[in-house]
Amino acid sequence: DDPNMLTELQEDVTEECAKIGPIDSVK
Repeated sequence: DDPNMLTELQEDVTEECAKIGPIDSVK
């Protein structure tokens, strides 16, 4: 288990949620 990979993945997910979040909220 690599904490660094987990952190990078979490950051990527957060960025994607920031982009997609508002659109999903409207649906």
